[in-house]
Amino acid sequence: KRVAEQSEWAFLPELVVERVLKHLQWDRAASAAFRKVCRRWQEVHDGLLVGLRVKSVPEAWRLGRRLGGVRKLDMRHCVGVSDQTISTLASITHLTDLELYDCKITDVHIRMIAPKLINLAHLDLSSCTTVTDEGVRALSPLISLKSLSLANCEEVTDEGVRALALSHAALTRLNLANCKAITTDGLRALATLTTLGKLDLSFRKVTVEDLAVLALVHSLTSLDLFACGVETCQGKPATAVTPLHSLTSLNVSCSRELTDDGLKTLVAFFPALTQLRMDGCSAITSSGVKALTTLSSLHTLNLSHCRAISEAGVGLLAGCKGLRSLDLVSSCWNLGDCKNMAALASLTNLTALNLQKCCRAFTYEGMRALASLSSLTSLKLSASLPALEIIERRNKCKTVACGELRVFGLDMKCSNEATLPPLTKLTCVDNSRRTMVQYSHGLGALIDIGILSFSGCRQAAEL
Repeated sequence: KRVAEQSEWAFLPELVVERVLKHLQWDRAASAAFRKVCRRWQEVHDGLLVGLRVKSVPEAWRLGRRLGGVRKLDMRHCVGVSDQTISTLASITHLTDLELYDCKITDVHIRMIAPKLINLAHLDLSSCTTVTDEGVRALSPLISLKSLSLANCEEVTDEGVRALALSHAALTRLNLANCKAITTDGLRALATLTTLGKLDLSFRKVTVEDLAVLALVHSLTSLDLFACGVETCQGKPATAVTPLHSLTSLNVSCSRELTDDGLKTLVAFFPALTQLRMDGCSAITSSGVKALTTLSSLHTLNLSHCRAISEAGVGLLAGCKGLRSLDLVSSCWNLGDCKNMAALASLTNLTALNLQKCCRAFTYEGMRALASLSSLTSLKLSASLPALEIIERRNKCKTVACGELRVFGLDMKCSNEATLPPLTKLTCVDNSRRTMVQYSHGLGALIDIGILSFSGCRQAAEL
């Protein structure tokens, strides 16, 4: 019930009210109940609110007056955004983060809010498909802007990128994914952004000329080329390749048109990569894996769902000596071969290995080959129930049901003996969904979902 405005609750010291509210800040229902106690509590609540997620705009919206303390406003997919809504947004002058993804924002709306929201550091206009170069020019008053997303704004052209580069030299993050009207000429303007560290150019056909232009952005450290094709530099003069040594992180996930030659082009332009995501690059073969061995600084690699990589390709991973994290989800069908497991075992710096859905890897000999990885602290091993039954028959060892999960395990603590018993010791560490197999000496467990960590493992209690 709402308490009368003149009740004693309304006159509690402000410090006490604020302390109560801070205890409730992560509980949306409790926070909403707090606002209903009395008008003063509502004012304190709204004044202290820093972040707000809005899913639909009420007909009479007075956010600027009631929630003047809001710094971060998330309106992704918000229903009911109107000119009045935008006018109200312009009154929240302390905003630093504004998410307007798919809010049907227009150039006119941008002209309404940009002169007022000069403290904005992050702005997301993704999928606001009516925004044009004029709207980008209207962003010029946002002198504090560090991060901007124009993903899926297909009306933005090279002119818009050039205007952006002139007025926002301090940008550190820029998302131009699926901006199909932006060409190499537009990308050339990015060279003037001397603090740009992260760039997203997903969903485009990347040419050698594009890469040469990006090599001029000397501050660039992270590049996202999700679902992209990459032109090969074969037939191009050697001068066409100018390496960018500052780039350390590259994402080409789901780039089904990326070939081995395209990958070699990327390696030539970005030789200092430390992190590379290639999950879902289904055209990459052993030849592409061989190119990765030249990346001497590479420590994180994701080759999940790269099913064209052959048995020989798996063996070539041994050349990536600096790897600390390796993901091979559903792409290592030939790991059952002891030579290939030995190739992974030669990666002595590995701390995290993901072999989920690699059913052929789960042999007795395969698990023994990995036992030498003394630095390994996280291993993911999973399979479907039918696969578990196949593994059980192949290895002649026991499976045990634990709640709704089935767990298969190999005890590796006697790995120096000639014959190893298929001994399994299990304990349920989470009654809801997860089960962990614990050993006193590291490796040897298969869990149909979950992660097995080796740091601090202890002998499991007898069931």
